[in-house]
Amino acid sequence: MTDLFIKFFGFIIEFFLPGKLKELQIKISRLDISNLKEIQDFIEVYEETFPYDGSNYTSGELLELLEDIHNSKKHVTADNIILVAKFKDSIVGFIACFYYPEKQYGIIGYFGKTKSFREEGKYVGTKLLKKLKTILVEEHKCKLLAFELEFNKRDKTKAFLFKSYAKQLGLSTYELGFDYYRPKLNLQDTKEEKLTLLVIPISETITNSLSKEKVIDILSFIHFYCYGDYYEPHDTMHQEFQNYMQSRINFYQANLPDEVSAK
Repeated sequence: MTDLFIKFFGFIIEFFLPGKLKELQIKISRLDISNLKEIQDFIEVYEETFPYDGSNYTSGELLELLEDIHNSKKHVTADNIILVAKFKDSIVGFIACFYYPEKQYGIIGYFGKTKSFREEGKYVGTKLLKKLKTILVEEHKCKLLAFELEFNKRDKTKAFLFKSYAKQLGLSTYELGFDYYRPKLNLQDTKEEKLTLLVIPISETITNSLSKEKVIDILSFIHFYCYGDYYEPHDTMHQEFQNYMQSRINFYQANLPDEVSAK
């Protein structure tokens, strides 16, 4: 009798609110690193959406961040947040955000969903970002989020969708108007890719431009916190990596205009 009622209730919801039932079936939670099935599902979706090309963390490196969720082994503390979207107990999408309480800034490192999850997939992005916003506002005092995107067609589409998701949650997304190059992931990395840098103010206000000082503050956060925590402090390469990061900041300090457009 109960199953019949549930099916009937579901039919009514779907009839009057098409798609709502599928949206309700999508559940968002933090990735459970103790659940082997969940970890395997996550690895499959992550490697599908971010095939390893040397410019991203491997799935193993990303999971290591969860094992040290507060960066206790690194020189800066963090809350390494990986949220997963599940539909009928299968992971269909995820967002990885790294929040640094000392700066009260966060960076969205990865945001994706499986290609096989089509019709229902349109609800995943909004629900993931909504849950992330709740964590950043209620558990932390986040001021601002950063987000990097490539220049290819796929990421331009992703940028448009991401801005749409953010707008639904009352958040604005701004693209910073200067030549931004991703720092090396580690000292063995040979790439410094040109990317688009976006910022999402949470408790701060941004108009149509940012001062050079503010942009340097954001860039210092990205370099010394987000990328600069790759090596543990006792590692002989840690200081060398910090020196490299400082050289990148010096470059921006010398070349940025006094005002940088934000649109």
